[in-house]
Amino acid sequence: MTETPCGAPLARHHSGLRWQEWLVGQALPLWAQAGFDRATSLFHERLTFSAAPQAVPALRLMVQARQIATYCRAAAEGLYGDGEKALRCLATIERLYHRRDDEAGWIFSLSPTLEALDTKRDLYAHAFIIYAYHWAFRLSGDVVYYRKARETLRDVRQIFADAGDGLRGAFPGKDDVRGQDPIMHLLEACLVWMPHAEHPDFQEQADKLARLALTRLIDNATGMIREYFDASWRPLQVEGKNHIEPGHVFEWSWLLRLYARLTRDAAARRPVEDASTRLFEAGQRFGLQDGGVIDAIRETGAPMSRNMRIWPQTEFYRLLTVLRHDTAPEAADRMKIEAAMQNVTNLFFTRFTTGAPEGGWVDRIREDGSGGVDHMPASSLYHIYGAATAG
Repeated sequence: MTETPCGAPLARHHSGLRWQEWLVGQALPLWAQAGFDRATSLFHERLTFSAAPQAVPALRLMVQARQIATYCRAAAEGLYGDGEKALRCLATIERLYHRRDDEAGWIFSLSPTLEALDTKRDLYAHAFIIYAYHWAFRLSGDVVYYRKARETLRDVRQIFADAGDGLRGAFPGKDDVRGQDPIMHLLEACLVWMPHAEHPDFQEQADKLARLALTRLIDNATGMIREYFDASWRPLQVEGKNHIEPGHVFEWSWLLRLYARLTRDAAARRPVEDASTRLFEAGQRFGLQDGGVIDAIRETGAPMSRNMRIWPQTEFYRLLTVLRHDTAPEAADRMKIEAAMQNVTNLFFTRFTTGAPEGGWVDRIREDGSGGVDHMPASSLYHIYGAATAG
């Protein structure tokens, strides 16, 4: 048995065993060893297909936070024992990124020589710092990580303040464009804290973000979630022309289902559950090709890009695992879900790991079947871990 982030036990499906064995036996060792720079106590952004670090012009806060969270979580859940390395990296990024320019919050990136490179504040990265602090707390039991997570959430509310329930994605940044992606990950960060938080601030923030999703982000006509909005959180393009990523459709479906389990607002549960179901159905109807999740569509369902990246496959698999265990679906529905799980598993291990070193992956595949990049990004491990431990 394993557990979801909210503590619900899951019986493991046979395809899930394959994912977890690969994760624990190959992926986590690769990225903890070849993917970690012992000289700086930071994680590498990328590895080549020879499992060597690839030079990059910037070391982003988001990548460090994701890797810290993943390895703290793996240690806390008893899957892989490199938690001390992750905690050491967390102490390093606190020194190098937090208030580096003496202003509130965390800077976006460092140069390869560890100088401050981009000092903008990025909501996406701040969300993952809050998320990383949760898993550091779960691993160590040290309440200082809880206090720092709350401090970061207070900074988020100050730095990225916007009209209504929304938050800006960056500061300084464009005044006329908003995105759903950082909102989604801040909701995720709040949700993992909610069962462990003594104060209501994570619950209150999660309520605002869920309300924003239901009232602004999700298209009532199609049930899908748009990517980009104007400063008033209206769709950025005219109806039928807006960018939708099926991977995020599935990711939001999973998150809203988790929110419905955790929220103390009983009246919010049914509309959130209904929205989650509609997202799943819309993603399945329009976002799949040959069992895999394509990159982008419009609200009409018309494909914008039939290329595939690895992370949408993991989000689809994780959601399928949760649905397999939720509310005992009819036998026919259960068989469809399990067949979809097996299809994604086959795609993952025949297309996305072929040609990569043990524990590595091909991050994107073009429509013609060719690979789209010459490296493996570390940031995908967070998504893979979520799928591999879900079922």
